[in-house]
Amino acid sequence: MRYFIIPAIVVVLLTLMCCTPHANQDLRNPENEALAVKFTDALLKPDFEVIEGFLSDDYKEYGPAAKDSVDRATSLANWRKGWEEEYSSMTYDRYGTLSTTVPKGRVAGDWVLDWGKWTINYKDGRPSVTIWFHAALRMKDGKINRQRNFYDTGDIMGQQGFSFVPPYDEGK
Repeated sequence: MRYFIIPAIVVVLLTLMCCTPHANQDLRNPENEALAVKFTDALLKPDFEVIEGFLSDDYKEYGPAAKDSVDRATSLANWRKGWEEEYSSMTYDRYGTLSTTVPKGRVAGDWVLDWGKWTINYKDGRPSVTIWFHAALRMKDGKINRQRNFYDTGDIMGQQGFSFVPPYDEGK
């Protein structure tokens, strides 16, 4: 028992030192967080000139599915088409915005994590949808160069009246 006391104390002290709410405060970047908020505000208006200014030339967007990806031009075209043909209005109820730096590895860089709830209203009478949303935005040279979106497309479809039928007989 006495052999576990010292290691237990060390683990508790390291946990307290490394995992306090302000442990990574020095890695936060308020400018990047503000940029993410302004980007979303521009999407809500929509203000395409401002939106374009936030995206780097090498911008790449991923999600929500694992194989989904679009470049800058396609993302901008998708937003334009959505506002011209589908959306009558949108709101975003932001729950939080947090920035951090990933020092190395394949996702190294300055990131902003933004999460909240989108409500989307449609021009064609489709039911409005409200979805939980999370975006991870990598910032580089004052612009967004990567974006990964997380939301539940099945939830959107369910809110619009779609039903899901399993491809197998559950009774077998």
